[in-house]
Amino acid sequence: MQDKMEDALRESEANLKAIIENSIESIWSIDTEYRIQYVNEVFASSFKSTFGITLSKGVNLLESLPESIRQLWKQRYDRAFNNEHFIFLDKIDLGSKDIYIEVAMNPIVVNDKVVGASFYGKDISTQKAFELELIAAKEKAEESDRLKTAFLQNMSHEIRTPMNAIMGFSSLLADYYNDKESLAKFAEIINIRCNDLLEIINDILNISKIESGHLSLNYEPCDLNQIFSELALFFSEYQKRNNKLNIQFELKMCDLAKNKTVLVDKGKLKQILINLISNAFKFTKSGSIEGGYQIENNNTILFYIRDTGVGIPAEKQEAIFERFTQLNQSELQNTGGTGLGLSIVKGLVKLLNGKVWLESEPNIGSTFYFSMPVTISSSLVKNETETETEHYTHFQFNNKTILIVEDDFYNSEYLKAILSGIGLKILSTAYGKESVQIAASQHVDLILMDIQLPDFDGYKSTKIIKLNQPNIKIIAQTAFAGHDESQKAFKAGCDDYISKPIKKEVLLDILNKHLK
Repeated sequence: MQDKMEDALRESEANLKAIIENSIESIWSIDTEYRIQYVNEVFASSFKSTFGITLSKGVNLLESLPESIRQLWKQRYDRAFNNEHFIFLDKIDLGSKDIYIEVAMNPIVVNDKVVGASFYGKDISTQKAFELELIAAKEKAEESDRLKTAFLQNMSHEIRTPMNAIMGFSSLLADYYNDKESLAKFAEIINIRCNDLLEIINDILNISKIESGHLSLNYEPCDLNQIFSELALFFSEYQKRNNKLNIQFELKMCDLAKNKTVLVDKGKLKQILINLISNAFKFTKSGSIEGGYQIENNNTILFYIRDTGVGIPAEKQEAIFERFTQLNQSELQNTGGTGLGLSIVKGLVKLLNGKVWLESEPNIGSTFYFSMPVTISSSLVKNETETETEHYTHFQFNNKTILIVEDDFYNSEYLKAILSGIGLKILSTAYGKESVQIAASQHVDLILMDIQLPDFDGYKSTKIIKLNQPNIKIIAQTAFAGHDESQKAFKAGCDDYISKPIKKEVLLDILNKHLK
């Protein structure tokens, strides 16, 4: 009987030892003098790889630890010697990475006396890394949500501000009907604020198209000095309109670019420059703004816009190119804008295979740079603005018939109003199918074709009309702005394209082009 009990005991001890020895976790025990009583291979191997010391029975574990963490572990061991059971998380910094260990400490009690402590250590580095990733993702999501909320609040402010002026002064027009001076002033304010509202909408659409990858490129030969001349004229008016005449503004031409053209998407290049220059004006109260460019290695152009504005702290210089990110509200007072300008710049420069960066110092100013690869030619592009010597201030289109295809009643009435009194016979319809019938049954010289119609779209109507009456001029007019939309219009057979909101002078120029 005694022999069976001893055999059972030995078998139990053997099973327990096998379990401990084959455990994938660290197991060890010490006496009250911190000397190792037991250590399994997992803990011994881990300790050796971490601290370079081989552990075995009798080795003082406390003295084997680096001095920097020795006192911390002594406190932990002493807690166990005081008959305390507890679990803690420990982080071991290995330089290249961190190891996280969850350790359970239990006192070893014999005859009501603590004679040592046993320890069970589990490497939870993988779980901890996942946990930290979740925390970082949560913080990022919360920050993104905070920025989006601030962005939407700013959008609400930026949209409501011009809308307040538009609605307010529109409501006063009838009251001041006989006061021509006030009417002219109100009309000017309404027009300015409508343009401001359009800029906000364009910013939102542009950033959406950039992020969705729906922007296409349209490379064409351009004279960069001519582009700079156009921008100089544009911003001279901008300074007057925004009371910025106290700022010295100059765009420097490049002598190396004379009599040369570059193959570039002119529209996107101008948008980048306009955004950067507008941004400089917003944050510059006095001093100067300067822009220029230079040709590098005959295949790269470097542009710069330099200002003496508020400057940008080093820690925010990367973030300002991200959407929903702006400087502090205190730094934005009276500047306005959507805060998307630099995000659009970054997206457009990337689309053009270029790069953008800045140098800035708070209260000194900023310089924004962007470069892009280009093809340079010695042939000078024809300057169309220089050949247009005649500026049409009065239009007459006697005996000409125009068909307005527009499903929005107020837009149709607006077109009829700006086209009245210049000799045109005006027909109208809100449907694509009816526009085809009118073109087939009546003499029509030109059609203003809306694209989004209740029955079928204007492109389909255009194709049918052009198939039977190829000589009718068709101008696409649509609220879907963008170069890709103009390409769709020309592909469908349209002779020209105009985007909404339609300006009277632009429409009249297009009519003059096709009717005369």
